[in-house]
Amino acid sequence: MSAALAYLTARSVHNRLAHRAAQLRRPRYLIAFGLGLVYVWLVLGSDRPAPLSQTTLLARSAELIGALVLVGVAAWSWTVGSERRALAFSAAEVTFLFPAPLTRRALVHYKLARLQLLILLNVLIWTLLLSRPGGVSGWRRGLALWVLLSTIALHRIGAALVRRSVAEHGTVGLRRRILSLTLAGVGLTGAVSWLIAALPALTTLGTAGTASLLEAANAIAAAPLAGALLQPFRLVAAPLAAADARAWTTAIGPAVVLLGLHYLWVLRSDASFEEAAAEWSLERARRGHGRGGPPPRGAASPTLLPLAPTGPAATALVWKNLAAVFRRRRVRNVALGYLAVAGTVGAASVAGIRGLAQGAGALALTWAGFALLLGPQWVRNDLRRDLGQLDLLRSYPLCGRTVVAVEAAASTVSLTLIQLGLLSVAWLAFVGERGGDTTLAERTTVLLAVTLALPAVNYVALLLHNGAALLYPAWMSAIGDGAGGFEALGQNLLATVAFTLLLALLLAPPAGVALLLAHALDLRPIGLGLGELAGLGVLGLEAGLLARGLGRVYDRTDVSTPGVKW
Repeated sequence: MSAALAYLTARSVHNRLAHRAAQLRRPRYLIAFGLGLVYVWLVLGSDRPAPLSQTTLLARSAELIGALVLVGVAAWSWTVGSERRALAFSAAEVTFLFPAPLTRRALVHYKLARLQLLILLNVLIWTLLLSRPGGVSGWRRGLALWVLLSTIALHRIGAALVRRSVAEHGTVGLRRRILSLTLAGVGLTGAVSWLIAALPALTTLGTAGTASLLEAANAIAAAPLAGALLQPFRLVAAPLAAADARAWTTAIGPAVVLLGLHYLWVLRSDASFEEAAAEWSLERARRGHGRGGPPPRGAASPTLLPLAPTGPAATALVWKNLAAVFRRRRVRNVALGYLAVAGTVGAASVAGIRGLAQGAGALALTWAGFALLLGPQWVRNDLRRDLGQLDLLRSYPLCGRTVVAVEAAASTVSLTLIQLGLLSVAWLAFVGERGGDTTLAERTTVLLAVTLALPAVNYVALLLHNGAALLYPAWMSAIGDGAGGFEALGQNLLATVAFTLLLALLLAPPAGVALLLAHALDLRPIGLGLGELAGLGVLGLEAGLLARGLGRVYDRTDVSTPGVKW
């Protein structure tokens, strides 16, 4: 990288830190920064378990588990993954750097250096989180993390460049990427062959628990073909899984060699790198950095939902927000991934592989809980995005109540589908259970009841978030603009606690009505169903009143309010 690009990188880091320091003069940033520090201190200062003994099963399987995780990352990168964020230049960089007397290799080094800033920050955080008494020293663990994360980042970039080159240049791209594609094809063929050969061993695990599953995984991975396929991934994961300094010293060399090979791979793709970076930078500029800008011509896949030329005006607003999420290519990729996961989990449960099925079910339930509490903060295809175009939004022939109601409805559909997908995976994970505390019919009834209640609960939660964006636009834009740091962590922590308390207060009356009616009807299935319907009726009344109140705030909002970034 040239001296000018090194200077640009250093000044960019300095200016960002100076901007963050200047923000701390404002009370809301200072309070959020303090809360973020306290949260991190509580996490890092909590009691940690003693290091695993080198003879324990989990310690001996750590390298294999890490290798399997890396296999999943590589498979995702070669199929549906993308590194547009890492490759895309900003509009200013495209304007000033592309015409500058700089080589392609210099631009590649510049983007890789900027990527290293994020990697080093993650290395610092994870080194602190994974620190344990005994074992390898902190700097060894940090170096192993840096090698691991850098290799993953370079592999994802290289895979994205190969995929783009083949898609863009066709037969010519195939010839230019023959080595990369050959290695990928050999790996895929070997993986399928090994899976077919290992399928009888996998299906005979029966009611194996976690320990038996790990033992079987180690035995299957010791086969010649599986060992050859997993060896590169094991080499990358080995330094982080090392139990002592001697093992780390032996493992770090091959991992660094693999990192160097990935670096050379990306470096040899400098022409494709510049082409891809230019295209994705243009897409990023046309999208307005994801804040409501128009999509680039031909870049986005067609929408899954057609819009009729006539109909209620509010329908167009819902369609716009749903179309931003439900594109054909995106829905296809998500649907294929879901079918693959759900099919695998369901087959494992029916075949009696309890360790795999129960682990997947517990993970799906955990993420469903996170989606219920934090999902309204993550899914933002609603008024929080459209407030950036408030002057245009106010010109539509819609009253404030209608705008608020339909904006929250679009996010409700997206969030509910995510939650139901996770819950259905959890249901499939236990579909083969013949014993236990609950029967299949009882679990199915619970799933149907949750399916009926989730849209209303999500709708009220999203009304709260959209209302906060109307009442406190500066605070909510600071949370949703993608900024990081301790102040962003503190702001998100405050917002999560406040929204959880408000949602609990709003859910208390419907839950009370549902329980009272179910108790009056002697807790029979019909009574439970009628109680849930009554509770949903009360919740719907609350949602209507909340949308009406927020609509009045929307109608009174002045677009030209000074000091507010809409």
